[in-house]
Amino acid sequence: RVEILKNNKDVMSLFEEVTTDFDLDPIETHSEKYLKSKLNDSSFGLHGYIDYYKVDSDKKQVTICDLKTTGKSISDFKDTIDFYNYWLQAAIYMKLVYDTLGVDADEYDMLFKFIVIDTYNQVYVFDVSRETMGRWADGFGGAIKTAEFHYNSRNFSLPIEFLTNKVTL
Repeated sequence: RVEILKNNKDVMSLFEEVTTDFDLDPIETHSEKYLKSKLNDSSFGLHGYIDYYKVDSDKKQVTICDLKTTGKSISDFKDTIDFYNYWLQAAIYMKLVYDTLGVDADEYDMLFKFIVIDTYNQVYVFDVSRETMGRWADGFGGAIKTAEFHYNSRNFSLPIEFLTNKVTL
């Protein structure tokens, strides 16, 4: 699978490194980078390893890439995102990278891409739109509230809706 990915021009174009004759290269690349972030108004923070991200300080653009293998077809990846909560992972990665940019973070255009290789060794790079990432960010906010409830109550016995309400079928 590594060779298949290496031979895919769309995938490799994401990882091309631009070098200049100057000491200050405007592009930083990070592979399998461990990042952590504090959450305002939360008793806990976030951390994780980002597969790959590139910061282009001249273009004020960040590209985050997450590699996924799937036992299903490329055509089913949208369903896989929901089933495995990859949307939440993408939102967390965006938050982690955003927080590492520091005071200039709002100046950067943040892009997210899933690089997927399926059970048939088909490869596709899925771009995530701003609208989709916005929905995922909203869902991330809800997930943080749920995590905060469980963390503060120290009650992990049931999902939040069962602990806070009487669920009726």
